[in-house]
Amino acid sequence: MIASVFVLAALAGVPSDLPAGWHPLSAVALEEDWRDESPVRFDRLVADFDGDGREDLAILLRSARHEALWVRLGGDTDAEVWQKLAELPLPGGVIDQRSNMGLARVEPGVVAYGCFDGSRECDIATDAQRPKLVLTSPAIDFFRMGSSASVFFWSNSRKKFLRVWTSD
Repeated sequence: MIASVFVLAALAGVPSDLPAGWHPLSAVALEEDWRDESPVRFDRLVADFDGDGREDLAILLRSARHEALWVRLGGDTDAEVWQKLAELPLPGGVIDQRSNMGLARVEPGVVAYGCFDGSRECDIATDAQRPKLVLTSPAIDFFRMGSSASVFFWSNSRKKFLRVWTSD
């Protein structure tokens, strides 16, 4: 039942229980032409990110001064908790400016990356030269159009999301 709610929410809009002070991106924020390639304009994803058999939701939200990637893991009602994975300031604090951030699904499989978040050195070389990550569940490609990209994936051993950088 919970999984169905997440799927419907992602297709029809956004959940009503968003984190306090955060709201979906406005139509103006989602106007860029590149967003036409996605039915949800690259602002949300529904997938089983943590491999528990339940659908989870990843979504871009804004506050008065920031844009952030939030995730809500599907599970028992008591376990549904919003997690903020990344937060960026809005230049000039203009809430209705266009967003150049997007979300895309990364399928399970092998992903070449440059470094883990927090590493002092990040080598974005050719795929053949980079370290590889094996994903067993879908992950989140968090990207800035025409610029950097990273992948957030669920670590079963650490029971949390980790981030690797895939481009600069």
